[in-house]
Amino acid sequence: MSLALSAVILLLLTLPGFLAVQGYLGKIGRGSVDPVAQSGLTWDWIIALPIAAALHAAWCTGVVRLVSSRRVDFAAVLALLGGMTPDKAPWDAVKESIVHDGGLIFAYFASLFVFATVLGIGARRTIRAQRLDVLFRLFRFGNQWEYLFTGEQRLIEDIQELSAKNFSCQVRYRYARRWAPPLVVVTASVTVARTAYIYAGFLKEWGYDSKGEPSWIRLGATRRRKISEDRKERDEVGQDSWERFYQITGFGVVIWCKDITSLNVLYRWPTSTSNQGS
Repeated sequence: MSLALSAVILLLLTLPGFLAVQGYLGKIGRGSVDPVAQSGLTWDWIIALPIAAALHAAWCTGVVRLVSSRRVDFAAVLALLGGMTPDKAPWDAVKESIVHDGGLIFAYFASLFVFATVLGIGARRTIRAQRLDVLFRLFRFGNQWEYLFTGEQRLIEDIQELSAKNFSCQVRYRYARRWAPPLVVVTASVTVARTAYIYAGFLKEWGYDSKGEPSWIRLGATRRRKISEDRKERDEVGQDSWERFYQITGFGVVIWCKDITSLNVLYRWPTSTSNQGS
């Protein structure tokens, strides 16, 4: 029983850090422009430990002192973590403290859980808005699909080139802030009813599964053709290439990624911008 109680207390103490990490990684409160990081649960908990410690320190030394005259009984917390049981002497004092201050304890953890979640989500959105994850590998999310689909993979490569040429951080930051995202053109080999097709169109939207892997994509201005109708070796590249495709009408075509065997991504910028396609 003492071991189970200690585990519950430890979980409550580390949960704020875990919620902050999950919010930052896009697994809680994800917006349409936020990537879902592909990190393991073990690493999430490891990173959560120091964050939880910092949050508790801030709450104990700041928030609790502002709203209440009561102080956190660290001796009782350590006793519970150490496996205190009812047959030990300090148990009655600890139990009385929990019963007497039950409302304050609930408010402490509830407010801390909410703040930690909002903190993680806010940090993620601020970093994405300022493109700090593109500038600094430390902030980069472990999901290369997002950067590929948004066109930011090209920006990452541009920033790396500027860094190799010893341009200052300020110059790289201004470049990243002025950078205009491209139109993303996708051609995908898809198997439909045991027949292989090539779909081509502008990438409009996409979604991830719980592990951060692409689940589906939605294409606009979509065309398709059978792979068997590919150009012959004697044909020049691009010769009547679109004539073999036929357009699919509608708001967009949703393709499940499990049906995709290969994917080609092209970046195209309007001629008025200085960015170049890849």
